[in-house]
Amino acid sequence: MSKPRVGILGAGRLGKALALSLRGSCDLAIFDLRSRLTKQFAKQNGLSFLCEEDLFSSCDFLILCIPPDETEKVVLRLDRRDSGVTMVLNTATGTHTSRIVHNLGLRRIKLIGLKPIGQFTAIELGVKVVFVTEHSDVTDLRFLSEVFSDIGVIRRGDERVVQALNREATRLALEFGGTFLESVQSITTDLEWALSALRGCVAGTILDYPPDPENSYTSALLKEMNGEHAFSVNPIEEER
Repeated sequence: MSKPRVGILGAGRLGKALALSLRGSCDLAIFDLRSRLTKQFAKQNGLSFLCEEDLFSSCDFLILCIPPDETEKVVLRLDRRDSGVTMVLNTATGTHTSRIVHNLGLRRIKLIGLKPIGQFTAIELGVKVVFVTEHSDVTDLRFLSEVFSDIGVIRRGDERVVQALNREATRLALEFGGTFLESVQSITTDLEWALSALRGCVAGTILDYPPDPENSYTSALLKEMNGEHAFSVNPIEEER
């Protein structure tokens, strides 16, 4: 079976992250109005750069990674074409796909919401993502699940939850980062060390959450946090 021909419209942070994550499983092409920079990105990463019209004409489906306020305009333009791509994925968490479909009365294309719970850096680094969709066609969902299997899983649900969930997670992460750097000043004033701890220990622990009961290091810390000092932890012992 040949690889699906996938187009990405928009080479911003999410568009680039998806392109890098999907390039192994798809025949992928990308376009952005910043053509010089996008051509450079495509060349450096073994991707195809196509002009907008060629992208619209030649792909099995198109992923929109564009600002929310541009989504309806682009979708309407695609729908008015006589031929070309018929399946379009809307990743903008600030838009409600079913409302766009209702407002535009689409006649030719199938617009599917596919909203990632996560952030572009995490996607680029290979952290598995949950994509939320309200789409119900089993055949489409099976096909998309296969295409996106290396990135994450697709789950049915209310797309509108994703924006609020991402926003709150990002807000708390930013708040924690600032609080952490403040709190470790009594341990070290070296910003490089502090950021290494933030990214390596904090991010690593979050990625492992909930913690593995077999990890004696985190188990001991949890008991200490709960006031259950079953055994002491050597402060200079390396994490295993």
